[in-house]
Amino acid sequence: MIIELKLAHDIKTEFDLNGLSGVFRKGWQKARQFMFYSTCSIWYERNLDDPVSRITPGLDLEPDFLAHDKSELIEWLKWHQNRFPWIYLNKEIETALANKHIFFILKHKHNIIGYVKIGVGPTYIHDFDKTVVFEPGVAFIYDTFILPEYRGMNLALFAVNEVLRYFKERNFKKIICHIEKWNIPSVKTFKKAGFQAVDSIRFIRMGTLSFYLRNNYRPFFHLEKVLRY
Repeated sequence: MIIELKLAHDIKTEFDLNGLSGVFRKGWQKARQFMFYSTCSIWYERNLDDPVSRITPGLDLEPDFLAHDKSELIEWLKWHQNRFPWIYLNKEIETALANKHIFFILKHKHNIIGYVKIGVGPTYIHDFDKTVVFEPGVAFIYDTFILPEYRGMNLALFAVNEVLRYFKERNFKKIICHIEKWNIPSVKTFKKAGFQAVDSIRFIRMGTLSFYLRNNYRPFFHLEKVLRY
């Protein structure tokens, strides 16, 4: 019943936004994804035993960590999800709230302009449609975002470095993240922050069958066994 209500709500929302053609286009996209879906990410690691530099942003910012009350960012994500659909995912938010994830926000003139979401423990990974449990002492950056009009100012690098310093001060061992190959700006940002590539993982789903390829040729089924960095 809940699934049926959600489906009806999604169809109505799509119809209101893009009309009947939008509904058919969305339905075709979902059907194609069910028949075959694949994504490949490079996994990066940053050892927190190494020094973490302090970055000075070229903009007057109000940074803040949301460890308990995350409602401010969640409302912002809902408000902006029509423009950036991937920033608000129900499973991701539910898992973040249930497992006390850390959200870092950047504000300029009291308005949110970017954020970083960091998982501690169970974390939902949208690319794999799977919740993964990371080891104690390991944090996972699963979403980094800066509004387009504020890009090119090294704000993402500033945000990532602030996250590194936050977890280093709390005696975490390392931080990991995954970035799709096409996302060159993010790759450059995380490399500047000291992250090193450790693995390539491709996820493949064909109908009801799903599996992974490590470094493009080694198949496996149990993601947790591989993600013990």
